[in-house]
Amino acid sequence: MRIVLTLLLFYVCMSIKVQQQDMTEMKKAIDLMQGMYGVTFVYDSSLVTAKPQALPLTGNSLQENLKRIFDGTGIKWEIRNEYVLLFRPDHYTFSGYVCENSGETLINVTVLDLNTLKGTLSNEHGFFSITLPEGKHKFRFSYIGYQDVVKEVDLSSNYKGVIYLKESSTSLKEVVVVADMNAPLRTTQTGKVSLTTEQLNT
Repeated sequence: MRIVLTLLLFYVCMSIKVQQQDMTEMKKAIDLMQGMYGVTFVYDSSLVTAKPQALPLTGNSLQENLKRIFDGTGIKWEIRNEYVLLFRPDHYTFSGYVCENSGETLINVTVLDLNTLKGTLSNEHGFFSITLPEGKHKFRFSYIGYQDVVKEVDLSSNYKGVIYLKESSTSLKEVVVVADMNAPLRTTQTGKVSLTTEQLNT
């Protein structure tokens, strides 16, 4: 019991330390840019827990460094005169059903956002749901035996829709399988016994 408690306490301390380190890195990046460009950052204190992608470079413009630091963190930025506003974008859900032309729903259709490379599968009812940040997204719907469909969606609110997939017109060529029972075996085969006619008669 004492060992479990010690391990739990150690885990909590380590996660707090990592979070404080990320907070220090983001605060350091923001402070560096405030000194470099004479701007003031306005943001919610929870945003400093995100880990910056990099530190600002002295030769870059403010926009270049903002992009360098915040791209991939989920934090958006906006420059307003001598202020830089930092905020998290809203997230919205794209959901719906994937069907074939007859209206029959399709199971396990791959739904992939080509911008963020996040994806999901349609369930046993053909229903899919994916939550992503606000903005324009390009989704690819793919399923074996059907043509891919690419749909662009501007997620400024929750969006519902039905996606129809057409069967693929490409077909495989005919396959002929030929076997010879008297051919020598190149591998072991479980359950094969060779008998002569005399043995069969007995």
